Amino acid sequence: MDIPASFDLENFLSAESSQLKKPAPGVKWDPTTKNWITEDMQGKLKKKQADALEDWRLETDLAKSGLSTCRRCGHKIPKSSLRFGYPVEDPRGNLGAIIIWFHADCAPFKFLEINGCLQGLVDGDSEAPSEGSVCDPSEWFTENMMGFEGLTDENKEALLEVFRKRHEKKKMEDLDIGGMKQMVSQLLVDKFTPPDELVIPLLAFQREGLAWMCNQELTKECRGGVLADEMGMGKTIQAVALIMKRREETKGPTLVVCPVAAVMQWYSEIHRYLKPDSLKVHVYHGNKRLK
Repeated sequence: MDIPASFDLENFLSAESSQLKKPAPGVKWDPTTKNWITEDMQGKLKKKQADALEDWRLETDLAKSGLSTCRRCGHKIPKSSLRFGYPVEDPRGNLGAIIIWFHADCAPFKFLEINGCLQGLVDGDSEAPSEGSVCDPSEWFTENMMGFEGLTDENKEALLEVFRKRHEKKKMEDLDIGGMKQMVSQLLVDKFTPPDELVIPLLAFQREGLAWMCNQELTKECRGGVLADEMGMGKTIQAVALIMKRREETKGPTLVVCPVAAVMQWYSEIHRYLKPDSLKVHVYHGNKRLK
């Protein structure tokens, strides 16, 4: 598969593009402070402020600056362009809720539907609506999305079109899943080349394993992983290559925990795989633990 010249690996592999945060349950909008208020904080408000809270689930507006980042694709949202967002729990602690933003075209309506945020909304292609549901998304958006009513007709239609497309399914034969996996694997291999200190060249599948591990270490939400393969397939040399590849970014030494029977094997293989004096190795076992 040919890799498009415009393909952005950093954004494609970004955790933000694949691991969306769930909407915060029961939040309300405070027009006085212009903040989203979580359920546990609502009970701490004075009655006048609590009575003024508004029941919005989503928000849309024109970006006030070019600083906000789309949490789906990872790109900046240009100033004055249409954006869409929903409140999530503040990751910094018990500080309430914050809004996360998306390009209008990136609005994750399917994700929000699965997580119950679009409750009460069905489209014309769905089964018979239940009591309390509405078939007109424009009506539902007006009642549940802060800022929607004030949009121009063109911007309203842009969001509605994204919503309508959420159930479109491509035929399986049209989806080149294998080709996509191959493309991503090749991009990773090209991005994370073996360290210069390695004196034994890696086989193709070992380079892919190294690239995968390097990428895992850069992904905060899912750092680490399990490298599992049959004996003799080169797990040790891949691990050694990873240690050297991440050496500059890693503070302090790397601890290798292994069975006693494998301690000297690790020691000798590290020296065999690397150029002399590339890595200082200390065996923390027996009387050597006191050194």
